[in-house]
Amino acid sequence: MGELGLNKIFGAACATALGILGLQTLSAGVFSDGGHHSSHKPESLAEWAEESFPGYHPDIKEVGGEPEPEPIFDLGLALASADLSRGERSLGAKCKSCHTWEEGGANGTGPNLYGVVGRDIGSAAGFGYSKSFQDYPGNWTYEELNGFIKNPKQHISGTVMAYNGVSNDNERAAIIAFLASQDAGAPAFPAPLPAVVEEAVGEVVEND
Repeated sequence: MGELGLNKIFGAACATALGILGLQTLSAGVFSDGGHHSSHKPESLAEWAEESFPGYHPDIKEVGGEPEPEPIFDLGLALASADLSRGERSLGAKCKSCHTWEEGGANGTGPNLYGVVGRDIGSAAGFGYSKSFQDYPGNWTYEELNGFIKNPKQHISGTVMAYNGVSNDNERAAIIAFLASQDAGAPAFPAPLPAVVEEAVGEVVEND
C-alpha cells in the first residue's frame, strides 16, 4: 500500500476519533447539571427541559402511567332521579315544533310520542316513516331512546330528522322519564349500575 493510502486511513481514523470526542462533549453539556454538584433530579421531561434551557417552556406531554378511566353514564340512576318538570320544559322548547306527546295527539312533522317507551320503532299509527326507520329492528327501549335522542343521525343512519340531538345526559334522561310518566303502561326504568361496576369501569358522569 502506498503512502497516499496510508494517509487516507490515518485521516479517517482521526476524523472518527474527533467525532466521538465531540459527541461525548455535547452529551455532557446537554445532560449535565451545568457544573453544579446538586442532588436535585428533574421529575419529568418538561422539568428537565425548563432547567436545561432557561426561558423556554415546552409543552411536553408525559407518557406512561395508568390511563384515566373513562366516565360512564348511568342511565338507570339518571332516570330514577330525573326532574320531570325539566323534561316537560325541554320537550316544549326543543321538540314541540315537530311532535305532540299527549294521548290521542296528532302526528306532525314527527310522530306523536305518547306511549313511545316500549313501542315498536317506526310504528306510530298514521305516520309515514322513512325507510331507515322502517328497516330498523326492535322497540324503543330506554337505551334506544337515550341513544337516538343524543344523536339521531348517528343512532339511525339515514334518518331525515333534522334535529342534532340533546348532548346533556341528565336533560336527555329527564325528557325520557317525562314521556314514560305520561303512559301508565310504560316499562320500568332499568336498574342503576351496581357500585362494583362503577368502580371497575370508572366514575359515573354527573352532567347537569
